[in-house]
Amino acid sequence: MVSRATGLVTTVLLSCVVATSGGDVPQERLGVGPLDTSGAFFHPAWGKGADGAVAQTRDGPVAAQTYMRYLAARLGRRHVEDLVFDDLLARECKERKLVRNAPLLARSFATQRFHGAGRDVASDPDGSIRRKFANEELRRMRTHAIVGADRALDPASIEELFNRRHGVGGQKVEVRQVLVSLGATRRRLGDATDAAVDVAARSRAEGLRRRLARGDEWTDVLAESDDRSTRTLLRDPARRDRAGFLDGYNYRRYGLRFATVVRGLDVGAVSDPVKTDTGYHVVRVVSRKITRLKDALGALREELRARPASLAETSRLKKKLFEKYEVKIS
Repeated sequence: MVSRATGLVTTVLLSCVVATSGGDVPQERLGVGPLDTSGAFFHPAWGKGADGAVAQTRDGPVAAQTYMRYLAARLGRRHVEDLVFDDLLARECKERKLVRNAPLLARSFATQRFHGAGRDVASDPDGSIRRKFANEELRRMRTHAIVGADRALDPASIEELFNRRHGVGGQKVEVRQVLVSLGATRRRLGDATDAAVDVAARSRAEGLRRRLARGDEWTDVLAESDDRSTRTLLRDPARRDRAGFLDGYNYRRYGLRFATVVRGLDVGAVSDPVKTDTGYHVVRVVSRKITRLKDALGALREELRARPASLAETSRLKKKLFEKYEVKIS
């Protein structure tokens, strides 16, 4: 691994060189340049056939090894790690048959990004700006492909997305509630014991539940709710019908007891008052949709593959590949 990395370092450093005065260095073709034989990065066209000299002067050649030592003194280890990472990304994608058209797409992306920034060829005569864009896109696509493929097979990632898209355990519900809060009850009673506050809150919640049971309109009963967002929606004619709904309810809000009641309610049924730390809730399940994991698995995996790799995921992938390929950098 070290010898391969050293060879790659030689290649990439040669690709960075600029001509010095008096030199006779081949001129770069317009464009991104060829892909390195490793498949890891694009480099200037003249770097492909480098003969060990990066420039010629009146007194003789400037050796590639001299230039390598010069750049190593300025750039340090991080650039070697970046190079090895790009090499491992290329190898891993080839082995796993992922984004095999990445070089072609990277060239196209680089050109679009270049012209999209308002640049023309005259501002990039040696293609270095386009090459930088292409190499960045090559790494991004390969990282994204590997991370996405692993994520799409990870049971924890699949479960997390399944619960978010289809409700915990595949039960997605719409829940509406009337709340009698302990705090608001205490303010209404003034100086009262905790026990008195609790009795009063429960009694009020039971009264609201009886009104719903006998057919009173939800919007009328919701006017008695202690939930501020509910009262705000009731004052808005355009959103009045959404008053009392717990948007995006995921069986976590208000805790386990509340979730257990929601799971046990038939659609359209109204619960007895449910006590939580907030107060007493009268709950109705408006709708329930049940999805089986096996039916959603294909779409979930596709979404997980398509999600861009985060910085944390990229860092973990780099560490994983360095361990897999037993990388040691001198």
